[in-house]
Amino acid sequence: MQQLRCVRAFGQYKPGDLSEVPDGAAVCPEFWEPAAAAAVPAAPGLPAPAAGTGTPGPAQAVSAPPAAADSVKDGA
Repeated sequence: MQQLRCVRAFGQYKPGDLSEVPDGAAVCPEFWEPAAAAAVPAAPGLPAPAAGTGTPGPAQAVSAPPAAADSVKDGA
């Protein structure tokens, strides 16, 4: 699996969101770049994320597509 970082907002994704796709999958470079190549500068006044903790920080949250059960049904 390869990890990608969103670089342009669309749908439910916003810049900085991470997602995983199978190795060799075709992705649009307008919206995604390899996560290893994306260096997100820290905002002024905020502490830098701890390296190697294994826990994603707020800017590294992985977004998953909504489940079918999350959709709103008419008349409910």
